[in-house]
Amino acid sequence: MGTITRPLITASQRLVALHGPLATLGLVGLALVLPLVPNAVPLFLIFTLVGLVVHHRRAFHMDLNRNALRSPWLWMLAFYVLHMVAMAWTDDLDFGWFDLQIKAPLLAVPLIAMRMPLERRKGRDDLLFLGAFALALSVVIYLLLALMRFAGEGGSTLVQELFSARFSPFVHPSYLAMYLCVSLAAWLLT
Repeated sequence: MGTITRPLITASQRLVALHGPLATLGLVGLALVLPLVPNAVPLFLIFTLVGLVVHHRRAFHMDLNRNALRSPWLWMLAFYVLHMVAMAWTDDLDFGWFDLQIKAPLLAVPLIAMRMPLERRKGRDDLLFLGAFALALSVVIYLLLALMRFAGEGGSTLVQELFSARFSPFVHPSYLAMYLCVSLAAWLLT
């Protein structure tokens, strides 16, 4: 058990040292809730953003240089502003405002990331490790739930439980597969 918990604790401690406890809670929470409780993602995104702003508030400055056009942050902001401008051509303002709320991270995340100094943009490897562990944990949870449903209901086959949409009841299986592929790529490439 120590061989599993020691790297998790070490990675968590490094993230707390880099970004503070609130941002670390948000970042690790995002990795956990994304595959298991997608409705909780906005809450953990807020924890992350507030934690980053509070912890790094004295070091913020604008980092716009000649490479800014190659940065995804500027393009995310531009997409959000374009969406706001496009609201002038819609009659369905209720849905438009709702959609802007859903896309709010496209505004908040780039603003914070662009103001974060380069020397403070660290912790990627620890976060990817914790995210990969969280996804592996979610797969174990889904396996246990599938086995419990199979044993309890009796109406479905084990193949249906493991290889259909029933496998991951909290998030669509295609999203879970995408998260797992990204996690595997991050694990292998970093």
